[in-house]
Amino acid sequence: SSGINAEYGDPLDWSLNCATLSQYYVTMNNYVSARHTLACASSVLSNVQESSENSQYSDESYDNEKILKTRADIERCWIKFCVNLLKDSVADLEASDLSDKVSKITEMKNTFEDEEDKEEEMKKAVEEAA
Repeated sequence: SSGINAEYGDPLDWSLNCATLSQYYVTMNNYVSARHTLACASSVLSNVQESSENSQYSDESYDNEKILKTRADIERCWIKFCVNLLKDSVADLEASDLSDKVSKITEMKNTFEDEEDKEEEMKKAVEEAA
């Protein structure tokens, strides 16, 4: 455990920083990277929690209260991720529906214009024949 701390710093801080980074990815609509960083944060936190329960970390910086606070912060980031993903999904669906509706209206308009053109051609043909 001291090797991990020496190389990467405090795992609780690292996991919280990783979850915070996910929020940047959410603002950029990069949900794949946001999910990945949140999954990493959750995984590291789970490892710390399991190790703490097994008394591997005897350092008081890994007390239960700090672990629970970090878990709450990471779960809050997960909630923000899910809410934003749902909002963007709804917006994409609405835009897609609107685009489909515009396409159908344009198609109908073109069909009516084609029919009007055919009617005009028929009128001209009838007038020329008479």
